Amino acid sequence: MSHGACYASIMIAIRRVFLTALIPLLSCGGLVGTVDGGTDAGSDANVCILSASHYAQTCNVASDCSTIFAGDACSPTVCICPNAVIAQSSRAQYDADLAATHAHNNCFCPLSPAPTCCAGTCSMQACDAGH
Repeated sequence: MSHGACYASIMIAIRRVFLTALIPLLSCGGLVGTVDGGTDAGSDANVCILSASHYAQTCNVASDCSTIFAGDACSPTVCICPNAVIAQSSRAQYDADLAATHAHNNCFCPLSPAPTCCAGTCSMQACDAGH
């Protein structure tokens, strides 16, 4: 094999390794943003971080609450399993924001606890006896 052919083979191998490492970053635009849950929250295609605190969490009864995934939805090592709670009234906005991340869940999620409404706030914890 000539030096030129060898060099070309090495460059092709380097490009493959580089692109393989770069593709996960490009899946979320290569940037990490935070969803703010406002009217334009889904307008940024580079959003990867979802936070329950950026959505309404007020409730009157437990059925006013909905479990969600909060965290880096673009991380290839994260399971998109319920780990937080928001108000059901914010669920449509959350679903749109999650869809904007293009996240894919290849995990089996264990059954999450039913959300509760404690003192007017959605929670994944049991309410204190006084609430």
